[in-house]
Amino acid sequence: MTRVVGWVCNLAGELELIDPEFVPSSGLAARVGEQARRFLEVANAHARGVVRHVDASREDADLRQAWLPTPRVGEVTGGAAPIDVLRRVNHRRFAAELGLGLPDARYCDTVEDVEVVLAARPFPRAGYLMKRPFGFSGRSRKRVATETLTSSDRTWIEASMTDEYGGGLLVEPFVSIEAEFSLHGFLPRGEDACVFGDPVRQFVDEAGGWSDARLAGDDLESGEARSLRDAGERAARALRQAGYFGPFSVDAYRYGDSFCALGELNARYSMAFFVGFSSRLDAWLEAITSA
Repeated sequence: MTRVVGWVCNLAGELELIDPEFVPSSGLAARVGEQARRFLEVANAHARGVVRHVDASREDADLRQAWLPTPRVGEVTGGAAPIDVLRRVNHRRFAAELGLGLPDARYCDTVEDVEVVLAARPFPRAGYLMKRPFGFSGRSRKRVATETLTSSDRTWIEASMTDEYGGGLLVEPFVSIEAEFSLHGFLPRGEDACVFGDPVRQFVDEAGGWSDARLAGDDLESGEARSLRDAGERAARALRQAGYFGPFSVDAYRYGDSFCALGELNARYSMAFFVGFSSRLDAWLEAITSA
């Protein structure tokens, strides 16, 4: 029998981690709504009749899930990790402390910390990319091409250090990404085991927003696959130790002759989750039932 999963598609939920009372503007709500429809289309396309995904308000839903299980949607979905846990594990500092990102990347807590990074030699030819603690679809990031900050650069960096934006910046060398990959997982509540999907090849638009995905297959070299799996397992252990349960993804990418096994860590669902779990739907259903 096909299981029906009802969804709360709060794709801007990460902004609730900064401000629990956050309400998206009409423009953001429209963009998020379009992304949510796309997410459900992809989910249904890869469920192969085993799972049907609908809006959470449907009375015929057997189970309910949220894109990001914040306390605001916990009553609808049957539970969520505490807000302080969600905030910690989705903050870029959490992933940076795992030590699997780009060489020379640094998490900065002050403008002075940023200036120290920029003053280091040699300065990367392509400059640095700065990322605020919480962001999605290519949002909340800025490229700095020279070691001397402009007034607009400094204003943006100073604002990033405030609680309004989550506090701090991940500063890393800017690299040209040749291919992007993800590994999705699910941590059942109260269990040590983690359920993983298959590696996925991701495609994004010029702004960094998600465009499409497919199973990685031979696109991912064997050494890269091992590095991605190791990063996923390490992330799962750290998430579990932090008190998190639920969906997550590890994003990786190839640049030049190198591979970054942990470019992003998202403790939530993501657009390509069901692409990666297309052959593991039963395991996912069992996991969300226990969660």
